[in-house]
Amino acid sequence: PLSDGDEALVALPAADLAVAELVEFAARNADWHGERFAVPPTAEAWAYVLGDVSQRWYGIVAGELAAAREVLGIVVFTRWSGPPWRSAEIGFGVDRTMGGRGLIQASVPEVLRRHLGVDLQRVEARVHPDNGAAARSLARLGVSLEGRLRGSIDADGGRADQDQWAIVAGDELTPSVIIADQAHDESSR
Repeated sequence: PLSDGDEALVALPAADLAVAELVEFAARNADWHGERFAVPPTAEAWAYVLGDVSQRWYGIVAGELAAAREVLGIVVFTRWSGPPWRSAEIGFGVDRTMGGRGLIQASVPEVLRRHLGVDLQRVEARVHPDNGAAARSLARLGVSLEGRLRGSIDADGGRADQDQWAIVAGDELTPSVIIADQAHDESSR
């Protein structure tokens, strides 16, 4: 796995992190806008989302025990639904200085293993068709491209398409990069 110095990268529940660390991440990346979620910018906003049972937030950090750690990325499950659906939508983002360094591949598989087959049977992701980085990350995690959702989200004063990705309990996590690159080529068509 990717490491930062001697400490492996892990995704910890955001509730286990200091709110100041989460707010600092949001401030460093204030102009970053996720397609389906925004990183809460204040302590009050974090208190709200951490209390929302339809969401689960994780911070990607270097080392679980580091006394002073920096949040390097965020993973979020939204639309968390219990039985009979047992599904959620996943989103993620990394600090602007950390893009392309494998943070998602190093930390998200463990988060997915923690939930798939336990309290979730299906995890979905919706990605803008032009977001090749997200498509490659999802494919490398073992998430399958299911198709295109036409006109599925408000964007730029109109409606935009999104690609629907999903992984279900029992699917293999983290297949080869070759498979990931083939999946991205298919999503670009």
